[in-house]
Amino acid sequence: MSSFINPNWTLETYHDMPASQAKSQKLCGVNIFAKNFRMNLMTWFIIGIIASYFTLFTYTVYVGIQNDWGIVLKVITMSTTASQGLVKLQNFLCNSKTLRKLAEDLKEIYLEYERRPNQKYSKYLQRSIASIKRINYALLAFCLIALSTVIVLPFIFYHVKGEKLLVGPMRIPGVDDKNGWGFRIHFCVQSAMLTIGAYGNFAADSFCFLLLAHTSLFKDLLYCKFQELNEILQEYPRNSLRSKPLLQDIVEWHQKHVLFVETTRGTYFWVILVQISTAVTGIVTTVVSQFLGIYPNAAGYLIYCAVLFYIYCGIGNLYERVNEEVINIIYDSLWYELTINEQKLILFMLHKSQTVDGLSIGNLIPLSLNTALKLTRFMYTLSMMLLQFLD
Repeated sequence: MSSFINPNWTLETYHDMPASQAKSQKLCGVNIFAKNFRMNLMTWFIIGIIASYFTLFTYTVYVGIQNDWGIVLKVITMSTTASQGLVKLQNFLCNSKTLRKLAEDLKEIYLEYERRPNQKYSKYLQRSIASIKRINYALLAFCLIALSTVIVLPFIFYHVKGEKLLVGPMRIPGVDDKNGWGFRIHFCVQSAMLTIGAYGNFAADSFCFLLLAHTSLFKDLLYCKFQELNEILQEYPRNSLRSKPLLQDIVEWHQKHVLFVETTRGTYFWVILVQISTAVTGIVTTVVSQFLGIYPNAAGYLIYCAVLFYIYCGIGNLYERVNEEVINIIYDSLWYELTINEQKLILFMLHKSQTVDGLSIGNLIPLSLNTALKLTRFMYTLSMMLLQFLD
């Protein structure tokens, strides 16, 4: 871990992250960091791009299904990412104030705790920044690989093999993709739309992980606070005058963490549901398309869907693990050295921690790596069944 931590990564670094997010969101027409945010021309342009996606998908199925039933698999594969982009855009537009408030609250936390004399606070702030940076770098790398695969393969097929392979199953009305200029128009339009979509999804996902991953920081700072309380209790057991201020601070911090978890769970409810369901659908249709050999460059979609699927499940697993660690931190404290009234506050925190719900997929199953394993088995089984049926 230490190799990833720069001692200068504190408030300045965290401030740079929302600043870069604001630039990305501005290009997507959803700069929620602007307090007077309103839908603008860029917002409507992005909405128009998404609408064009689904319009062209519908047209493609309408004109192509009679001659090529496999077009349905191709359209489903590509429409999964468009659906993800649509729900993420809707989430920004409907929850802009909540998302901005969450980001501002996190900034205040960095402002406050980087100035604490206890160096452990700075250590955990730096660790949090390092973790988020690694997630975003990995996400960016996989997005670029996936996008390059989908766009570069048709380019190679055309110039090396002379084969006209479309970037995606989106036929433009009135333009014949079989002739030279028609194919070039399709290639340029599809590549541009796909690049815009990939950029928008990346911007939304990176901001999502910026917020969600901070649940670990809440737990780490809670640990530091309990360490300070334990030191006081060792020296002044059952001394309410000494322990009460620290305990009240711990209770308030714990309540803030619980509120953060509940807010993020509610805010990203539909994003998680659509992300996981479309990822599962996209992985299945992509695998089937690859085995049937009808969509060679769909490997890029497989990379994208699979990576995002496991990252989201990993974030859900983080929430489960953090909640378990919070309970252990409370249990391991010197609570027995507190007064009776103070022990009741400890019991209150324990009860609250044991009843906090983590992230879920539509309130049906928990979002976790265990769920990811079960869904992976389901995707494999469904893919094999579809292949047998289509053969």
